[in-house]
Amino acid sequence: MRTHAQIRWAPISPSPTLLKFAGKIAASGKAPTLDVACGFGRNAIALAAHGCDVVCVDRDLLRLRQLQTSRERLLGAGSIAGQPGLIMPVCANVREEFWPFSGELFNAIISIHFVKIELFPLFFFSLATHGYLYIETFGNHGQNYLDLPKPGQIRTAFNRLFAVIYYDEKRVGPRGDAVTVKAFGRKMVSRLPS
Repeated sequence: MRTHAQIRWAPISPSPTLLKFAGKIAASGKAPTLDVACGFGRNAIALAAHGCDVVCVDRDLLRLRQLQTSRERLLGAGSIAGQPGLIMPVCANVREEFWPFSGELFNAIISIHFVKIELFPLFFFSLATHGYLYIETFGNHGQNYLDLPKPGQIRTAFNRLFAVIYYDEKRVGPRGDAVTVKAFGRKMVSRLPS
């Protein structure tokens, strides 16, 4: 097990595609944004710089502790929107069997490099009507294409629950039978479609 002193925090840039939608997310209301499997919080920090309050959930407590240092750096650097948003860490291992959040709690949910299709109905449940969902798979590096979704798999699940604003799917792998995906959508109805 690594100790806190063994983990080095290096600033890593947030998702450039997410940043294109940060203004829409920030303007979507007063409720917080949820960053699922936030890691060290690079995307949460970027959204907080736009004035969003962000609930950061991750199963790694040491990474969540690092968010306090990140928050202090954010306060020292100022904010795009004036006052930076709050960063609220939650230590939990989210999965289909364990979802710690209530219904219609968030104005936006982001899930970057942790795209689990089985969580989409839970995202829908916890998003306020007209709330935004941004998802992004990890890239195609080495043999990780083996863990990426199949063509059309995410599009089908996403389209069933969200009005698509942006969708980018690229085939990867030696046979092109896997895809990387970046998608941004909006919850338009309050109940799951049957």
